[in-house]
Amino acid sequence: MNNSISSRIINATIFVVFGLMQASAQGEKSKAPPMHRAHIVNGTVNDIGFRVRIPGEAWQVDRLAPGEGVTYECPKCKDMDFEIDTAGNVVTRTLEMGQDYKIYWNDSAQHYDVGTP
Repeated sequence: MNNSISSRIINATIFVVFGLMQASAQGEKSKAPPMHRAHIVNGTVNDIGFRVRIPGEAWQVDRLAPGEGVTYECPKCKDMDFEIDTAGNVVTRTLEMGQDYKIYWNDSAQHYDVGTP
């Protein structure tokens, strides 16, 4: 086989393989949550009220129906504060941006809590 044809075949093969590797890497990236967002889902059977605070800002009150979710964005933040009150028992957590969270009933502690699913 001619050297010119052989090198074209090799170059074309490298181009196709590299293109497939790039597409695969991009597909994996799109599955990960964006690093500047935190998503919270109400995993309970009740409407749940809670508060969140982006660093340097005031507390924001929010409410979710069962199964409902909300996404908070902060391009400059690494984390945000989360607070939930169960009959006077206030639980405060620091939530990392780029994560999915679920509000749930903590049976052993007898209060609502939040964590990664």
